[in-house]
Order: sequence, then C-alpha cells, then structure tokens
Amino acid sequence: MLRITVAVDVVRVSVTDHNPAPAVPKEAGPDGESGRGIRLVDAISDVWESSGKETWCEFRYARAAG
Repeated sequence: MLRITVAVDVVRVSVTDHNPAPAVPKEAGPDGESGRGIRLVDAISDVWESSGKETWCEFRYARAAG
C-alpha cells in the first residue's frame, strides 16, 4: 500500500508490504536491474526509515510567505 501525507511543512511517503525484512541500501552493479531504490530515496529525501513491513521517507519544505 502507498500512502502520501501532506502536512504544514512536510510530505511523507509510506510504502507497506508483506516483507518483514527492513529495507537496506544495496550496491548495484553498472548493469544491475535492481538495487538502487533505497539509495535514490536516501539521496532525495530529508529522512527515511524502514521497520520491515513499512518503509517511509519525508520531504520537508518551507511555505512561502504571502
């Protein structure tokens, strides 16, 4: 299941599945077809975590004054 939550200064994206193992960054070879997902999440999000069945990340932003 994918859940996106928008708050005052943060967008949280959460993915839930049936795998009990936490997501971990992997080393993908140059021709590898998988293994880059969590590295991409780590590179573009402000924070992320995985407890096994749920992996989430947050993108923080400042609201424009106006």
